[in-house]
Amino acid sequence: MNNTLTRIWKGKQSLEMFYLEEYQSQTIAGGIVCGSANDRNAAVKYQVTLDNRWRIKTLKIYQLTKPYKFLILSADYYKRWFDINNRHLPELDGCVDIDISVTPFTNSLPINRLGEELNETQSLKVVYIKVPEFSVLPVLQRYTRIAERSYCYENEHTGFRSDLMVDEQGLVVTYPELFERIYPDAAN
Repeated sequence: MNNTLTRIWKGKQSLEMFYLEEYQSQTIAGGIVCGSANDRNAAVKYQVTLDNRWRIKTLKIYQLTKPYKFLILSADYYKRWFDINNRHLPELDGCVDIDISVTPFTNSLPINRLGEELNETQSLKVVYIKVPEFSVLPVLQRYTRIAERSYCYENEHTGFRSDLMVDEQGLVVTYPELFERIYPDAAN
């Protein structure tokens, strides 16, 4: 038996339909993001498979508009990363989570995975995927709980900082100036 929920986020120039399905041994999350980038309309579909402790197992991301692109990555228990052909990607080793630039969902990964550990600042090595370029690189990020459902997010490379508010499932409700959940509305 699974538990499924949906969310819709509005970005500056995008709209995302998101789903999360929780099973006994894993969680599957994904979304379709439609919007414009670099004066072009674009659509991206992604799916993330997590173990029951919210650790990344696989990531699949597809650009649904021209130029068509895709990226498939997997991670093992030892934080080693592999491409679609199971080639080891040593530059990503040690990365714990992912951060896809077009969705606030990926900010929920460390929040759900770390739970009470976020009472103290946690620095994490993360696989950052910039869309629409599909560039992949490791970055350092920090998360700190600042209230029951609020977290300070910081990108250690750029100095970017934002206070995120999440719902009872640890999913982003507001990401100031970038994303706002519109379904269910923030009051629910």
